[in-house]
Amino acid sequence: DATLAFSVDAGVGLSLLRVRIQPCSGPAAGMSCQLTTLETATAQEAQDAGVKVWATPWTPPAGWKSNDSTSDGGSLLAQYEDDYAQALVGFVQYMQSNGVSIAGVSAQNEPTMATDYDSCVYTASSLSEFIGNHMGPAFADAGLLGPGGMPFGIIAPETVSGGSDFSGFSSAVLGSNAAEYVGTIATHSYGVGPPLASSIAAANKEYWETEDYDETTLPDAGPMASGLWLAQTMDQALTNGVNAWHYWWLFPANGPGDPPGSLPNESLWDNDYVPTKRLYVMGNYSRFVRPGFVRIFATSLPANNVYVTAFSDSGSTQVVIVAINAGTTSVPVNFLFDGVATGSWTSWITSATQNLEQQALPQADAGTDGSPLAYTLQPQSVTTLTGLITGSASPVSIDAGTSIVVAGTDGGDGDSPGSSSAGGPNSGLACSVGRAPRSPPFRPALGASLGACVLARWRWRRRHSRTRCVEGGASKPGRRSSASA
Repeated sequence: DATLAFSVDAGVGLSLLRVRIQPCSGPAAGMSCQLTTLETATAQEAQDAGVKVWATPWTPPAGWKSNDSTSDGGSLLAQYEDDYAQALVGFVQYMQSNGVSIAGVSAQNEPTMATDYDSCVYTASSLSEFIGNHMGPAFADAGLLGPGGMPFGIIAPETVSGGSDFSGFSSAVLGSNAAEYVGTIATHSYGVGPPLASSIAAANKEYWETEDYDETTLPDAGPMASGLWLAQTMDQALTNGVNAWHYWWLFPANGPGDPPGSLPNESLWDNDYVPTKRLYVMGNYSRFVRPGFVRIFATSLPANNVYVTAFSDSGSTQVVIVAINAGTTSVPVNFLFDGVATGSWTSWITSATQNLEQQALPQADAGTDGSPLAYTLQPQSVTTLTGLITGSASPVSIDAGTSIVVAGTDGGDGDSPGSSSAGGPNSGLACSVGRAPRSPPFRPALGASLGACVLARWRWRRRHSRTRCVEGGASKPGRRSSASA
């Protein structure tokens, strides 16, 4: 399972893992608190495969909260803010002693949700104050921020959706001294996906989606239905400038033969521990769009029910195109490349009968003379096309505005060249795991709002507003004791 999840050669190549920080039991004033996680072994497996691991707390210890409980909301008491900040530093050091380098730590999971599972409530100002005056300085003093520290920095605010709460919290963080310590602005996608947010790019922060699952597709809708939901959700997030994308769970709460511990579609393996189409569809992105790649301009809707995104490595030697055909008939398309010649094309298909299967292309080249790469997209499929840049009329420079025009059977809309995304030194694709008692309220999903385990993060290149760069993703702890992705 670890090979299928994390290997670039033999799996889907997820590149980020989100783990849950487990609260210690009820310390009082003057007592130490060692925060741990139940996912250390999974984190070790992931790191061995080159995956970056980061972590999120659901609650401080009960004795440091206003309601003396890890659940039902409550807030962190002011007199324990420094104690809790030091405990979070101690968690990173604890993981280091277990051979895992933590790449980033979130300040709080879903800070507005007072739930009957592990939770803690902050306002936008109180979360910013905790980060700016306590957590940030503690991490900086421990040498965990800056060069050689956690590449993603402190992560916040991880609101439940990309709606008004996210806007208020992210504005408060970016407008306060917390911004000095926060490297990644993050949100979940329940109901409302990540919006376009130019302020995040302007502040040179990463922009991540860190939790979602498919709440809309019925289990009997067919093997590809939920996979197509995931693909369209990821496509929308990436075109809104998101650098990393995560699905909720990697594995379901209970094992084969046990009573169901997860709702349908909550994880990338189903309740019988069989890999789902969601996992392979994520692989259409994560295996090929690797850390450090940038997103380049492409016709986003070249035909009805067809969605396209395109990417290139930082050296401008490779092109990756991901094309979704959500319709029920085949669609022929022509990929026209602006200013570059390409060759050595291969396709990788996930459909009702294929799981990220490789297929040779009868035509392998497309030239600068306007000759296209012709391809027919199978119905109800996600296809990744990988090729090499073989030459150009002038020196190749993806950053300078290379674009891919996709001509479908009925035309289509172009990508918005003004949309922005966040920046940062590390890019890639990812996955996460989490364990926690959980019984969340129903959260309706609207349309094709974003969500899927690990995907990619993009670095925004100010030289050219149509170019973006990718990172990675994670998942969420479960209703019962379980791993998540």
